[in-house]
Amino acid sequence: MTHRDLHVDLLDVNTNFIAGAVQRVGASSGIQEMTISHPDAAPGRYFVNSFLTEPGQTWTQALAWSAVRQITLLPASYLDWVQWRWGVVLGNDLILPTQDADGDGANNDEERIAHTAPLNPEDVLRLNLSRIGGRLVLTWRSAVDREYQLFECADLASNSWMPLGSASAGTGDTLQVPIALPTSGPPRFCRLQVSETAARSHTDSTTPAPRAGQ
Repeated sequence: MTHRDLHVDLLDVNTNFIAGAVQRVGASSGIQEMTISHPDAAPGRYFVNSFLTEPGQTWTQALAWSAVRQITLLPASYLDWVQWRWGVVLGNDLILPTQDADGDGANNDEERIAHTAPLNPEDVLRLNLSRIGGRLVLTWRSAVDREYQLFECADLASNSWMPLGSASAGTGDTLQVPIALPTSGPPRFCRLQVSETAARSHTDSTTPAPRAGQ
């Protein structure tokens, strides 16, 4: 019925105000486009909020509010990986780091770190246990430019993991590590951690090491 001010605010994950824009809109003006400039925004989760006021007023005099919308700002390196793996990205593609595009139990960021295919449920980091020559052997398929570290614990509830041997560099082939066969006591559990050689990010796969005779 009359002119209003349209406010659009950018908020951080704790809903603290970061940046905003205001634009005068007329009655029945239809769809509006606005730009909020925040060039130093770090990757992460943000929220966008908008509201209408009488001209010159602030949010305390808001006449109407929109629903709060969440946006995720992704690092350039992650977007490069998505472009490599997906090619053309469609609107309903599950490309966010926490999403699991192929339903194999590893999210996209874990697949990126492990250098596995996010659109192939058969290509995922798995720690396998077998017997070779009377010994227990842990095996997994490795990737170059990745480092792998085994851990073990006797009680998953304690979440107390101890390194099992030293880290191994990925070769692109299957790696294997023999472990001592437990003769008594509770089952042991083993976990494999993979890290990018030039970063601290990691993901892991866990499997139980059986007692003797199991």
